[in-house]
Amino acid sequence: MSRARDLADLSNVINKGANIQPNLIINSDMAVAQRGTSVSVSDGSNEGYQTLDRFAFYFNNSAGGACTISQSTTVPSGQGFSNSYKVDVTTADTSIAATHSIIIQHSVEAQNIRNSGWDYTSTSSYITLSFWARSTKAGTYNVVFRADDVGHKYYIAEYTLVADTWKKVTVTVSGDSSLVINNDTGSGLDIRWNLQAGTDRNQGTANQWNATDAVNQGTSNQVNFFDSTSNDFYLTGVSLVVGDTAPVTHPYESYAENLERCQRYFHKNINTQALYAYQYVSTHRFIDIQHPVEMRATPTATVTYNSGSFIEYQTDQKHFKAYVSAAYNSNSTLRADNYSFDAEL
Repeated sequence: MSRARDLADLSNVINKGANIQPNLIINSDMAVAQRGTSVSVSDGSNEGYQTLDRFAFYFNNSAGGACTISQSTTVPSGQGFSNSYKVDVTTADTSIAATHSIIIQHSVEAQNIRNSGWDYTSTSSYITLSFWARSTKAGTYNVVFRADDVGHKYYIAEYTLVADTWKKVTVTVSGDSSLVINNDTGSGLDIRWNLQAGTDRNQGTANQWNATDAVNQGTSNQVNFFDSTSNDFYLTGVSLVVGDTAPVTHPYESYAENLERCQRYFHKNINTQALYAYQYVSTHRFIDIQHPVEMRATPTATVTYNSGSFIEYQTDQKHFKAYVSAAYNSNSTLRADNYSFDAEL
């Protein structure tokens, strides 16, 4: 074998090795959209998780404006992505109230952070976030880490975008002796992409952990992305790994693996395939839905039945059960037409 071939093989090993760190972000390539691929959002309408899995959208404190959130095929060239998270402003908000903020948010389960290998109380231990972003509005943006188990401490990083140009952003964050992250299934670390921040929300200092005060949710350099209906923002390829270096290439995960990780927090019947009740005893029919994976917590169940007075009597992290009074061979079409289960952070 040639020396050149040996060096190429060694390079491949090194590159693969750089991707060994598990990605703490779920649905990082924006491929899974169980709830739908597009939704209109404004304050109090369709906020939270509505389209792409594990990425929520919020108008905080009655922020103005409106937008459409969608799964887009606009992606950075040559990076191996097929989808991005798109924010399209449909109603502008040019005058920002002091307490207003508009954000994209990804919440990481506390036990995943706690047991990741990051010594979050040490200033010499690091996690590294990387992502691809693009906006029609040039300027300085904030990405913010919020530690949830310590009264909401904030770490702010600024990044600058050139109009209509994809940029890979890398942010390395050190631990802090005041951080607390519980070993539980609650939210341990939120990652927020600010799109707007009022004067009572943009007084933090970049590149450090800020005190537990709502004013520290961003910096005064944050642009108002919502100032024009011409503005679009795109996000994809999000990675959060332990250490002070981002992966050489984005950590690959198959769609099936990606979907399974998402279903810990939300799942629904695919293609609205109905589930028929089965005869358990001569007087009753049952529906027993096994969750694809154990859910993070006991989920909120939303089930639509075609007919009959079903009684839901058991919902937990592993399955859902309901029954209806129905004699053998009577009304054999009793079924659950649609169902979904939500255990989001």
